[in-house]
Amino acid sequence: MDCYRCLAVRAEIADLERDWAGADRWFAELDRQSPHTPFAPSGWAQSLLARGDPDGAIAKAKLAHQRAPHFADPLETWGEALARKGDYAGAAPLFAQAAERAPRWGHNQVAWGETLMRLGRVQDARTHYLTARSLDLTPTDRAAVEARLAGGVVSGFSLRDTGSGLV
Repeated sequence: MDCYRCLAVRAEIADLERDWAGADRWFAELDRQSPHTPFAPSGWAQSLLARGDPDGAIAKAKLAHQRAPHFADPLETWGEALARKGDYAGAAPLFAQAAERAPRWGHNQVAWGETLMRLGRVQDARTHYLTARSLDLTPTDRAAVEARLAGGVVSGFSLRDTGSGLV
């Protein structure tokens, strides 16, 4: 219980096992032990988003962002949560802020491109897909980028490679 990384792994395992109560308990303990770092609320936000709770994810991402304004992960998760709620106009600036902090983060470029595509800004989206193409991507993100650049539609494309469905 006095090993922060061990608690983080327990939270990740509970999350992977879909033990939401356990994941929440471990994330809460992480946050209790280190209430000034962004890591527990940022991971918790990702967990909440993956399980379909965008409002909970936004609350935790905001907390993580308050604690570490230069940390890109909470901004990206916050953007994805807004996109899940259909607020693409609200999501796009968050992806832009995340890109200022982590310009070589391929997934953020894909998420930003997808959001711009949803806003009808096809040329801007293409720019982000081209940028993402040159960065490290998961196989799911790479397939989505290649399909978008080829002019195809990606059925079931998720902004986060969690299998949680279309944003």
